[in-house]
Amino acid sequence: MYPHNYLSDEENIDDFDSDDWASRLGIRLVDDQWDRIAEETERDGAYAKDWEFISYQVRSQQDFICEDCGVDCSKHTYLLHTHHIDHNKGNNHAGNLRALCLVCHSAYHPHMVNDLMQEHVSQVLELRTTRYRQGNAPYADRNEIMPPQSPLIGRTR
Repeated sequence: MYPHNYLSDEENIDDFDSDDWASRLGIRLVDDQWDRIAEETERDGAYAKDWEFISYQVRSQQDFICEDCGVDCSKHTYLLHTHHIDHNKGNNHAGNLRALCLVCHSAYHPHMVNDLMQEHVSQVLELRTTRYRQGNAPYADRNEIMPPQSPLIGRTR
């Protein structure tokens, strides 16, 4: 038997409720804090304070390889972005984040097209072309390296 009995005679350990416990102590649970931070971040339209770290973790877990097209950005890590599947910048749960090259990422966010540097787009396309020539790319033909309907075709910056 423990030296201190923190349960009253009416309480049973099997009936433990973490929310009730937290309210008795006047604290918020971590999940509640994360939910509050996510809501504030979404409302403000800003990324979490540790976004750079979160993004780096997601990209490094994929070995800096795009999850859509498979291009290897390990030598040019700035070409790989972290995408929020639900478009909520405050939802940084692992299941909501994907590592995408900037070309694939821009397909999910057409508004990004004007912000991309042509030099970076060209670098991704060159990496895709190299992968295609080596025969280890999922592309059926060269048109799939950059589809003709892509908003990046013919753009200069």
